[in-house]
Amino acid sequence: LTTLSGKALVKKGDTILKGQTLITGELSDRQGELRHVRALGEVWARTWYEKKLAIPLESLSKVYTEREKKQLSVIICNLRLNFYFNSGISYEYYDKITTEKRPEIFGLALPVSLITNTLKEYNPVKFSMSKDEAEKLLKDRLLRWVDLESGGAELKSAEYTVTEENGLLTVSVLAECYEQVGITKIM
Repeated sequence: LTTLSGKALVKKGDTILKGQTLITGELSDRQGELRHVRALGEVWARTWYEKKLAIPLESLSKVYTEREKKQLSVIICNLRLNFYFNSGISYEYYDKITTEKRPEIFGLALPVSLITNTLKEYNPVKFSMSKDEAEKLLKDRLLRWVDLESGGAELKSAEYTVTEENGLLTVSVLAECYEQVGITKIM
């Protein structure tokens, strides 16, 4: 804690809370009258970040084929007109992507919509990763999270806890950082 102007309300080694005022600009003169100065200083502190992530060791992924079907419709007021026959879908596995376009005249939407349904076929594929691969992936993501959350603070240490239950790998991190924590408050 370095106070450049104002008065420090904490000393080195004190535990502080987020949002707590650390340096004040309110000073008392010898007669006990309050005067205001600009509080200015630097506050460097040890901070801790904690987070938990999980990933299944086995899951299903989608591998899209090149087969797709489009269905066009127009809705005028509440009346729907389909421009396709046989609404049955011959794909066992597919995603349905619906887009709606509403024409405008002079910035006013007309009571007409053009609907396009795109049906994209896929094959479900079982995906698995080893415990080591999953652990490395989660640890990398947790370190990136700590870096983003702390604004790029200096990482002093990171302790991990790894558990596996019912095919789900969970990794927790407790990271200690050293960073400038002082912020300016307008009073």
